[in-house]
This record gives sequence, structure tokens and C-alpha cells, in this order.
Amino acid sequence: MYKLERALVSAQSEIDYYLRRPKNGEPLIILLHGFGETLGHILRHFEHKLPEKFGILAINGIFPLPQKKFDSPEWKLRFCWYFYDALKKEYFIDQRYPAEAISNLMSNLNLNQCKKVIIGFSQGGYLAPFLGEKLDNVTKCIAINAEYKYLMLSKLCSFTIINICGEKDEIVDPKNCKNSHQEMIKKGNRGEFHLVKNAGHQINVDIVDTVLKCIDISNS
Repeated sequence: MYKLERALVSAQSEIDYYLRRPKNGEPLIILLHGFGETLGHILRHFEHKLPEKFGILAINGIFPLPQKKFDSPEWKLRFCWYFYDALKKEYFIDQRYPAEAISNLMSNLNLNQCKKVIIGFSQGGYLAPFLGEKLDNVTKCIAINAEYKYLMLSKLCSFTIINICGEKDEIVDPKNCKNSHQEMIKKGNRGEFHLVKNAGHQINVDIVDTVLKCIDISNS
């Protein structure tokens, strides 16, 4: 057997993104897709539901996941944000790396000063609060079908934490989501928890409507 060593080194990252810049001081909505998806999977649910003056930044995950098409020589490219071994209950690469990469992207795009709302689904939801801690002027962080990793996060977040879960989610237990949200509130954070009856582990119309109410686009 041989012993592995690990080092932290700096390197540039290539990131694919879609950007619609905010107008007149309106917020930038940052969209983080789930494991094995692309930015289009989450963008299509919100792009035409948000006011035109709102900005949108949808990002492909940092790590590519090539997937072989069934009965075809072709491959389709999907993405993820980090690597977690559920069996061993440990990270191979955790949320810090994608959060730092996206933070650097925000600087490159001159978006540091605008107000921001982060919306993440599934793995993107797990990443969302870690990204929130790296950015300035984040007002809300919305995790859809994801837990808040309260033991890894700062005691107090500078933004409102919102957790939205499908009651029929068969992948991420809604009870665990609720418990993790309550632990964050116990730390002194402010936030909301929403259990959506007609939803499983997906973004559907009811999930989108709940998100839009949390953003409160009626006043924009």
C-alpha cells in the first residue's frame, strides 16, 4: 500500500454561465443546479417567471460528469459541484472549492456590489449557504430539497435562510431538512421553512411559486 498526500494549490477554473445583468438596483438571482444537471435544468423554471429588471446568473457546476447515452456512441455532458461519499459519510472535495470559484467569477463579472439572492436545488442547495458566506450583499439564500450543513457553516449568516422541501421527496428526507433548518435558527439565524405538499425531489410549479413568494417579486 502507498500513502496519499494532499496539497492545496491554485489554478484557474473554466466556468460556463448564463448572465442577465440586473437593472436599476434590482437583485441578482444566482441559480445553482442539482447533481448531474446543467444550468438549463434550473434556469428554465425561473427565467421567464422573474421580472425583466432582475438579474440572473445561472452557472454550470465546476466538475464535468460525462454520461454515456444508452444504445448510442454519443456522450452527454452534465455537471456537479463537489463530491460526497454517502456510504463513508465524508467529502472527497467539499463546498469550499466551488464557493471560492464562483466568488472569483463574481469579481471578474463586476457583480460584487449588487444585491443577491441565491437559489440552489439539491446539491446546489447544499452549496448555496457556503457560497452566501463568500459573497457580499446576499439578502436571501434559498435551498430547495437540501439540508443546511449547520455543523460546517458559520454560527450566524448575514442573510435570511430559507428551506423549501417537497413533502414526497424520496432522496433528501424532508424531516432532516427541517431539523437542519431548526438548528440554524437555534444559532440565531433568521429564516423560513416551507414543506410543499405536491412535490417530490424535483422543481415543479408549486416549488417555483413558493420560491417566488419568498423573493416577493410582487413588490418589484
